[in-house]
Amino acid sequence: MRAFLCLLAAFVLVACSDKEDKITLFEKGIRALSYEAYDVAVHYFERSCYAGFAKSCEQAARLYQEGMGTKTNHEKALELLIEGCENDARMCLLVAQYDSPQLSKQQAQRLYEEYTDRACKMGHVSACEELALQNNGRKATSYLRFACKNADAHCDGAKFYAFAGAFYFHQDERERAIPFLDKACKEKDKTSCHILGLALSEKDEMDAAFGFFERACALGEAQSCKAMLAESYDVKPSVVRQTRERLCALGDARECLNVAKELINEKRGKSKSQAESFYRKAMDLCEDECDHIKQEWQDFKNPQPKKDEEKPQIHESRI
Repeated sequence: MRAFLCLLAAFVLVACSDKEDKITLFEKGIRALSYEAYDVAVHYFERSCYAGFAKSCEQAARLYQEGMGTKTNHEKALELLIEGCENDARMCLLVAQYDSPQLSKQQAQRLYEEYTDRACKMGHVSACEELALQNNGRKATSYLRFACKNADAHCDGAKFYAFAGAFYFHQDERERAIPFLDKACKEKDKTSCHILGLALSEKDEMDAAFGFFERACALGEAQSCKAMLAESYDVKPSVVRQTRERLCALGDARECLNVAKELINEKRGKSKSQAESFYRKAMDLCEDECDHIKQEWQDFKNPQPKKDEEKPQIHESRI
């Protein structure tokens, strides 16, 4: 009988016991929404919200904002979202971004700053990143530290610099990224060295970019090794060989094959045995074009004898 009365309330606005928990109230609000009984839904969502369930605050605020089941009331909608913000960082962002015709530009800006800051400090990564972009100096760095911590990243020393540098780089804030990347690279963070090389190459500082690619390559960053072999750099043959050997060691079958071919062409004493080891490694590593590598390997092991040059014919008149 009690269950029947609760269901009937969705149509006749009869509330069930005040002792119902916040989850049950939320579920009843959702059920009322499914019947388009918006006034009943507002009632349940509000009760659930003030009992501490943030999702209900969002639902009730939406109904007040859109005037569904009640008169449009932006002040009440904001009140409910602020209530939800006590337990949920995402609700704080909804407060910060709330669009109300009743708010002046100054009020909206203060609301944005206060509640975006609160969302960040409650653990919302994107809120921290947004504030890091909008501020400068120590304040921006402070928000980035919050972002790094909220992202469950290890934020000590070089790891923070790497996080901050990569963030600014991917936000197209190259000038802000470079100091952080440089600090992380000096601490031997290979990814930061590589990204710094990219940032400098975009500024046409090619010599400096090459230096960072070279450092990253030495630390084991394959993409930097490949960047060093680009046509835009005039690299010494010995550096090309060393870079290809590094790429081979990092698992690049194509570069293992290239080194093997170079060694065959050198025709030095140990070149053949060295070439064989690189051919074998290329075979072990290849994922595609393996047939091509296998054929070259077979040609290397079983070279075809050269055809004898045709003997010059002696003209009869000379006999």
